[in-house]
Amino acid sequence: MSEQLTIREEKKEDHLVLVLDGRLDAYWSAILGEKMEECLHKGFYDLLLDTHGISYMSSAGIRVLIQYFRKLREIQGSLLVVRPSEQVRSVLEMAGMKMLMTQKEVRKPATDPHSAFEASMDQVRYIMETIHPDEYLRGMSVGSPADLLEGMTDPASIQTVPFHSQRYGVGIGAFGDAQKDSAYRMGEFIGLGDVIAWLPTDERKKPDYLIRTGQMVPKVNLLYGLLFEGQFSHMVRFEVTDMNRKVRFSQLADHLHQLVPFERAGMVMVAESTGLVGASLAVDPMARERAKPLFSFPDIKQQVTMTTEPEFNSMFALVTGIVSAAGADRTNIHLRPLSPFSPLLGHFHAAVFSYHPLKKHWKDPREIIRTLVEEHQFETILHVLNDQRSHQGIGESEFRAGTCWLGKINTMNVT
Repeated sequence: MSEQLTIREEKKEDHLVLVLDGRLDAYWSAILGEKMEECLHKGFYDLLLDTHGISYMSSAGIRVLIQYFRKLREIQGSLLVVRPSEQVRSVLEMAGMKMLMTQKEVRKPATDPHSAFEASMDQVRYIMETIHPDEYLRGMSVGSPADLLEGMTDPASIQTVPFHSQRYGVGIGAFGDAQKDSAYRMGEFIGLGDVIAWLPTDERKKPDYLIRTGQMVPKVNLLYGLLFEGQFSHMVRFEVTDMNRKVRFSQLADHLHQLVPFERAGMVMVAESTGLVGASLAVDPMARERAKPLFSFPDIKQQVTMTTEPEFNSMFALVTGIVSAAGADRTNIHLRPLSPFSPLLGHFHAAVFSYHPLKKHWKDPREIIRTLVEEHQFETILHVLNDQRSHQGIGESEFRAGTCWLGKINTMNVT
């Protein structure tokens, strides 16, 4: 009889089997809890515990099973004990926990079978739903980064932009009074409907945010930016089919372009990161020496903070921005190639949050956005980059699983 606990993983269709052998006392129950937590981080929300090899289970074992049974149920997952040994069956029945051995109900996605389909590309599984097939997004370009790059920024050019539940955007901005508070506070900005966030260029580098509450309308003072608003036409869930693999951001955009052909689109994504690559302003462009180009060498080293390696592994990233395949956008200074090998251009920012298991299926991006902002630790805001510098480049952001909301943009206004 083994005095230890061994755990072997077996992947079965859409769930993971943990084959257990040995004892589930206080010590080994804690090890099992750590293993199930690791499975959640890998994206497995449906767990089967094969306990035919368990010779002893204490109350500590019952406790960890109940803990993860409830935790998984809260995030639309499941935990089921299968092939219980006589010891396990007896203990669970006496403890009134027979439901842990009851066959789980097969959950069917609440979708219209005529508007959803599944596809696999480069070992990434996609499930796409058409949610508003006849809707288009409206885009807006505010200001121009050219003035900033050339050192010609003018406080009078700052525009105050209100946000509502269907407006999203990225750019350089600040909160507060447009003239008094924000002329010398500009930093990375991301707009996520009723929630907007900004990374001040001070020594604290702590993201600040505003949430629509009652009659309070969140507003940002934009130096420049790209906005879009309206209802998304498609929702696409994705996950890698091999947990040792990752999907690159430019690769993901290419796949979405194949699933939903577009010339120009607005996108919001919540995904588990396996490493983010990006940059943020380290100095306020309004407070710099005027008429001196921004990002010129060697000053750029002090003006921009860049990731030196892919960062924020196993954290949540809320990413939004505009992606374009239109030839007319080749001269749009807001947009840059997503990779040297992709025909797509884009401009995206990412808000980074601490990881905690969340339910997988979200219909409305507003729900998960508010959940992350209110319940998770806000880490930073990044301008998403593809770092292809020779010898020094660290590549691009990569993800394991997530959900994208996508809509085609049919108009692009300039203000």
